[in-house]
Amino acid sequence: LDDQQYSDGITGFRNKEFIRNWHNFNRDNAGEDSILLCYFVLRRYKSITSKYGNVFAQEVLRQVAQRLQTDLDSEHICCRINGPEFLIISNNASSDAKQAIEQALADAFTTSFETEKGEIRLGIDQAISVTKNNRELAEPLLSLANVCSQNNEEDSSESPESNTVAKLIIESFSKNRIEVACQPVVHLSKDNVPELIGMEAFARIHDDRKQLIPPTKYLSDIQNTEIGVQLDKWMITKTTQLLAQWKQSEALPGQFFLSINLTPASLKSESLIQHLRDQLARNCVTPSTFALEISDYAGDSDTSYLTQFKELGIQIILDDLALQRSNIFLLDCLKPKYAKIDQRRLISHEDVVLGNEAEMSPNDRLKTLCDYMNVEIIAKSIDSSEQISNLSNTNISRYQGYYFEKPIDGDEVMRRWRSRLAKDEKPGQESLRKAS
Repeated sequence: LDDQQYSDGITGFRNKEFIRNWHNFNRDNAGEDSILLCYFVLRRYKSITSKYGNVFAQEVLRQVAQRLQTDLDSEHICCRINGPEFLIISNNASSDAKQAIEQALADAFTTSFETEKGEIRLGIDQAISVTKNNRELAEPLLSLANVCSQNNEEDSSESPESNTVAKLIIESFSKNRIEVACQPVVHLSKDNVPELIGMEAFARIHDDRKQLIPPTKYLSDIQNTEIGVQLDKWMITKTTQLLAQWKQSEALPGQFFLSINLTPASLKSESLIQHLRDQLARNCVTPSTFALEISDYAGDSDTSYLTQFKELGIQIILDDLALQRSNIFLLDCLKPKYAKIDQRRLISHEDVVLGNEAEMSPNDRLKTLCDYMNVEIIAKSIDSSEQISNLSNTNISRYQGYYFEKPIDGDEVMRRWRSRLAKDEKPGQESLRKAS
């Protein structure tokens, strides 16, 4: 009865109840011996369950358990925590035991699993920890789970062969269904005369019918994958080529920049820095005309790595400054020239009155901080002249949004703005509205 209570009915491994009781016992009888914990989670399990159902997914789990029982030493305790999550507990915390477990896991998932639906290939994300005593199992276990979940959330770390989104991106490269679209960034003088100071470049992917695939369909799935890094490298190649082409055909506007927004995965990729360095040199691009936009997710990034971008001589733009996971600390270490903030977050509100004193609103504090750090604010998501008027009481004069231009072919953006410069057109005129 005890064995049944503490066993997983699908795999035959120990279950979550066993882990709980094992932990309670060892917490009360803790010694000085170290224990080794190996947590791992199956990739693609959620998609297999969704596609084939729970009964089929459970059969896959049984095959996984059979392989692990064959490959792992019997001294280790194998547990299934929940769904695709497993834990291996070993009282042998030596480096040899650690290597043996890593090798056994590698061997178990080298070949595919034979099922009634055909061959199923699985991968795992794993993390191993050695704790000096077992009084507090929860902390190292939670830490291990967090490491794996960053790579396994919603099966986003699936291999390119099995990931539909990855296939879409790879197909787009091979069939030339991906292009660069650019949106201008402008400076408005007091007389509302527009000056083109830069552009932001976006990847635009089309399906077989040449219909645009909304970025919301694929961006979240590639943000933390190697596919995201490859897409960023492609964008770097194309945008540096554009800069070289524009410079050759006609002088670029003063202090002009062309920017791209990096995915989180690229902020940890050493190969991307080298790729950027190579493309700048190959296309003879002045580094200061190229800009990288780093969004609010940079709060998770290593600042020493980010400063390597700055050392290339390129511009750094902080996008969505202080929106969620704060990138506001980068104002000091990267000293960017620009910060992009949605216009809705820049509109001044009445001061908050506390007793007899008035306290600045968070929006006004953000603007004051940028002024103090000599960072120019670019108000983005500008769709109308009214939104510009709402910011008239600030010193903001740089804008981006559909009011000026939607993202279109970069050459066309440059042609239109050079034409407007010759005609001395101003935003709000009928000709500009039609062009947008």
